[in-house]
Amino acid sequence: MHHVIRRAPFLVFLCAIVVTCVFQAMFPRDARDRQGSDYASYYHPTANSLLAGGGYSTPIGSVQTRIPPGYPLLLAAAQLLGRPAGIGDEGAVRLLMVLSMGLGAVVIFLIARMIWGPRSALIPSVLWMTCPFTQFLTLQLNSDVPFMPSYYATVGLFLHAILNGAASPLVFFLTGLLAGVVMLFRPIAIGLGGVLAVLLGVALKGRPGHLRVILAAWILFGNAVAVLPWEAWLYAKTGRFILLSDAGSSTLREGWMFGVRTGQPEGRRIVGEDVGDLMREFASAENGGSPKTILQVLARETRRRPAAVVKLVYLKLARCWYGTDSLRFEPLILLVQSLYLPLLLYAGWRSWRSGIAGRLATLCIGSQIACFWGMAFLVIPLLRYMTPVEGLAFVLLPAVLPQSRQVASVPRS
Repeated sequence: MHHVIRRAPFLVFLCAIVVTCVFQAMFPRDARDRQGSDYASYYHPTANSLLAGGGYSTPIGSVQTRIPPGYPLLLAAAQLLGRPAGIGDEGAVRLLMVLSMGLGAVVIFLIARMIWGPRSALIPSVLWMTCPFTQFLTLQLNSDVPFMPSYYATVGLFLHAILNGAASPLVFFLTGLLAGVVMLFRPIAIGLGGVLAVLLGVALKGRPGHLRVILAAWILFGNAVAVLPWEAWLYAKTGRFILLSDAGSSTLREGWMFGVRTGQPEGRRIVGEDVGDLMREFASAENGGSPKTILQVLARETRRRPAAVVKLVYLKLARCWYGTDSLRFEPLILLVQSLYLPLLLYAGWRSWRSGIAGRLATLCIGSQIACFWGMAFLVIPLLRYMTPVEGLAFVLLPAVLPQSRQVASVPRS
């Protein structure tokens, strides 16, 4: 049995690969929902430009500022390795999706093993690899799936350091460095380094204040080391300061008018006539992607129709957990979430009561959920923005078991 437990990460990796391959085989190419996919519009052309020697640019030769460089660089590497093998660009990216699912399942297992032990850790990894929301992302070929292993590794390294009472700057520098890499994959993680730095101060509250400040500074320094070269390159090429990417204004605007987009008449039926009329105010506003403009419209419309504003805010908060860009499958997603979300809430409550390690894990994961939820609310409220952090919450599920007990302990200062 001990021999099997030692090989558990490898077995989890293989199982996740098999599950992903079976899931992808169930959906022929013409049945896959590609609406809203950035792969064909941005990621694949940018990777092709890199491989063709055109640099980090769009198909027309301008600097690519719409997307950060993490996924295009990884995609270019996958295509470069896949072409000699004869699998083509799409075959290479699908293989990347499969391997990323395997790595993501392993990291989920390792994080859960730190807290609950190897046997209980199998539960979160199996549920993560079989989660339909996670698997559907592998069909889109976007950055979401490769983002998850590196994101989980960042949180896992941080938790490992905290649970083992680490005081070495190196581990926290590496945490910040990984957080920066994660930000370069998906801007939704923009505050990850800062959140982890604050959490460190809370988790190590028994340590001297100056030590907590120093270790938090190492996280932020590692974060800056990863991100600043990209920021400097962008400024040198464009003469503008662009925070990770310049897609923010358009996604901010779309986040307040997703129910009245051209070509989706069903959107108005979903949001209702009153919210639809309110969304048209955002759609018609000049410079509608500006935060100042959004706040001005909100202030004006709150005085005119407060009920519609409240309904829109509630709708954006709720749709973060079930919304799709194509507005398809949402009733089915709501049904599945009615099972997942209460279970995860209960697991968080049990984990919080299980001991100091479970409490720290719950605090860390809860803060991540709050950050991702807030970011998804600000832009287009979509489930795919919440899927990575919902998957991370699976780590807490062993707390639900009647005989569950944490195996990690936090060294006393």
